[in-house]
Amino acid sequence: MSDRREFLLQTAATTVAAASALKLTPCAATESLSAGMTKTYRIPNTNLTVSCIAYGCGALAAWDHKPVDSDERSRADGLIHTAYEHGINFFDHADLYAFGKSESVFGEVLKASPGLRQKIVIQSKCGQVFPPGWSDGKPIRVYLTREHIVTAAEGSLKRLNTRRALWLGQTRLPMPSIS
Repeated sequence: MSDRREFLLQTAATTVAAASALKLTPCAATESLSAGMTKTYRIPNTNLTVSCIAYGCGALAAWDHKPVDSDERSRADGLIHTAYEHGINFFDHADLYAFGKSESVFGEVLKASPGLRQKIVIQSKCGQVFPPGWSDGKPIRVYLTREHIVTAAEGSLKRLNTRRALWLGQTRLPMPSIS
């Protein structure tokens, strides 16, 4: 990443995911690797402390069905490491981001970055699916069956190249019937 301004522009779409859904307890500011002080929050009933800003990973890869290429991998590597170096340790994913490619490229970066996984918190979510025959601009569906949640979580963990993550079921009101 060339500079902090470009980093901030790239991350303008980050989510402060879970902050509205969880009762977070402010912690003392913690020192990041190179950016000075970053405000963090402790997630209650866990040993997890997360940055107050989550990096939204929806745009880490192109929204197409092509395999992850070296340019995407290099760009994602720069974005992820720059975020971490600026105090962000909380990364937000969803199984549908870039049709799963965002999670895949993130997993490739983790595999190539020994020790990074132990320093970050990964959050993912599921519950929204592209219906058969979906095309850009058409609505997606909410699908929160137990089977779908388990399948989505297992797929995300595999793509992310990890064995643990925080999980959120995504819903929007009004919600259609859920089996």
